[in-house]
Amino acid sequence: MRSVGVYEAKANLPKLLTLVEAGERITITRHGTPVAELVPPRRF
Repeated sequence: MRSVGVYEAKANLPKLLTLVEAGERITITRHGTPVAELVPPRRF
């Protein structure tokens, strides 16, 4: 799982979404503390 800061996530959202589409999970942090996760949707 990859971690990125809020600023980096904002600046690189299209790239991060491409990674998530490929199955990667990304944790977004603020001052080193996790605040959100980008995860691929469940496939039923």
